[in-house]
This record gives sequence, structure tokens and C-alpha cells, in this order.
Amino acid sequence: MAVFRATGKTGRLPVAQALQAGETVRVLARNPAKLGMTDERLAVVTGELSDVDAIEKVVAGADGVVSLPGQGLPVKGRPIAHGTQNILAAMRKFGVGRIVAIATACRRGPKGRADPAVQAGHCLCPGVPARSL
Repeated sequence: MAVFRATGKTGRLPVAQALQAGETVRVLARNPAKLGMTDERLAVVTGELSDVDAIEKVVAGADGVVSLPGQGLPVKGRPIAHGTQNILAAMRKFGVGRIVAIATACRRGPKGRADPAVQAGHCLCPGVPARSL
């Protein structure tokens, strides 16, 4: 299994579950120390979603991909969209046909600050259409 954005709270869960089930897992991490786990079946590739070579190392030989992108503000460009395109290209290259992708979109208030509902843990996104890859 290939996992992207595995160092966050959500990302660590599928990694830990796959390892407990005896699976081999490869992850891409900007900061591998943030993953906080080691296992002989866990391979960590240091890189960013813009690093095509690193993404290909993670995807090559995988049965499926788990992608858990998230980003804070402010950001320039569209790093999550471009990173997802890189992941999908690697999947096509290596014949990997399964992906689970989970992302969040949250409403922002004035000056890019999180809406009070978001700060309270309720991500409300009226009018934001769900799009498939």
C-alpha cells in the first residue's frame, strides 16, 4: 500500500492498521520523523507531492493508494491538485488501479482565518461540490 500525507493524525491510522494486518506500506513524507513509527514492513520516502521521482518510488509495486491531502493557509498555487495529478500519473505508469482519497474543504472567514464553526470542529462547506478524480 502507498500512503500520501501519512504523518498527520488521520494518515497514521491506515498506516498502523495496514502494518497490524501484516501489509507492506510505503509512505511519502516531508518530515519522516513526524510519522512516529517504525516497522520492517514500513518504507518511508522523503519528499513532497511535487517530487515525481519520490512519488513513483512510493507507488511502484503498490496494490493501492491512500491519499489524505490537507493544507493550511496561505498557499501559492494548487499544490494538492498538482500533487494528486502526480500520484495519478504514477498509478497509471505502474498499473495501480485503486485509490482512496480523502480531503477536506473548509469555509474561511475574513482575512483567510478559519470560520468560527471550523474552529469549533464543524467544517461547513455549503455550495462546495464534491468532485471525483
